Amino acid sequence: MKRTVLFVAFFLINFFVFSQSKVINKENSTLKNQGTTNLNAREINAQLTGFPDLKITALQVTATPDLQKGEGYYNLSISYTMKNFGKAPALLDNVPVQGYISDEKTVAKYSFNSAQGGLFSVACGIRLAMQGENKYLAPGAEIQDTYNCSGVSIKKDPRPVYILTVDEFNVLKESDESNNITNTTIIL
Repeated sequence: MKRTVLFVAFFLINFFVFSQSKVINKENSTLKNQGTTNLNAREINAQLTGFPDLKITALQVTATPDLQKGEGYYNLSISYTMKNFGKAPALLDNVPVQGYISDEKTVAKYSFNSAQGGLFSVACGIRLAMQGENKYLAPGAEIQDTYNCSGVSIKKDPRPVYILTVDEFNVLKESDESNNITNTTIIL
């Protein structure tokens, strides 16, 4: 009797579970915008959520020899533009901007990971995207900033690369956490 009751209960549970399941045809599962543009899951999430989405849209690094430190040392001037592509303002009080130095071969071979100290060296320290209280970047707005650092050791070969990250450790909840990094070759 117990077995029969358990069998019937098991059957009913499976019936309800599988009747609410839906098979998706994987070949036709690409989501499309009203036009012809294919959208990936991150783009859809960015359009539907009410989160900010910070992205560095321009980066320029100028290097000049540091005559006080000598050969192989440079003073850097880093200029960047950051835009909020999200649907909500971004509070930038605690959002770090961090630079790293590497080289073209390393950047081509490895994915960026700041924990790999031998491959990606910290350059110029951490700074906040905006300093002061309640500094917001509205949706669609951008900021431009320039900062300098001196006495940075840079090898000429292979060609050096400056990597700039914003909100590297995801302090700010964003609709797309994967687009907070960019890089440029440093011309010596």
